[in-house]
Amino acid sequence: MNWRPLYVAVVRGLIVVLALSTVRRASAISFSPEELNAALQSAGVQKVVQLRTFETPRSQYILVYGGVAGGNVEVFVFQDNSLRAGHTDLKLDWRSGILPQELLVMVGGSPEIQPIINGDTVVLFSGCMPHNCGGRAGGMVYSVDHRELFKATYDASSQPPLKYSANALVEKNSVYKQALDSMFQDHNVKPKSR
Repeated sequence: MNWRPLYVAVVRGLIVVLALSTVRRASAISFSPEELNAALQSAGVQKVVQLRTFETPRSQYILVYGGVAGGNVEVFVFQDNSLRAGHTDLKLDWRSGILPQELLVMVGGSPEIQPIINGDTVVLFSGCMPHNCGGRAGGMVYSVDHRELFKATYDASSQPPLKYSANALVEKNSVYKQALDSMFQDHNVKPKSR
């Protein structure tokens, strides 16, 4: 008898229950494990690696770092107002898409939620390429308030080695570029000021 499918189902159930207990301690939202599981499945989350709640002045959110089809990983931000209103679906506010190879080995504590200087709340995540952490790294900053993603990649074999998304180089977005630069320092990459 193949016990693997049963084992996987039990582990997934435990992950959802543990995640739910974390949510209940961190927030006043109330929904059943079944509702959470249904919301995650409808978004395509097959495995919860990390689940956190956070609040902004405008709303409450659930951050999920999880596995999706094909063994890939993504970051999801759900707005939880729909659950508190009695619906059984989380409102998917943002989805990262499949993370690039430069982010497959995540830095400890990633993704993390942080308020920044301009009053925005951001989701920060960075990592490096498996078996090449010193040579290739990536970072992303998602602005919850502006619903905008800022990215940068580092490739030691390219010139210039550090490349930013166009929106990160716009002067009004300098605070997001600074957040990216700070994450790259965790990878021992020294960004040049620009």
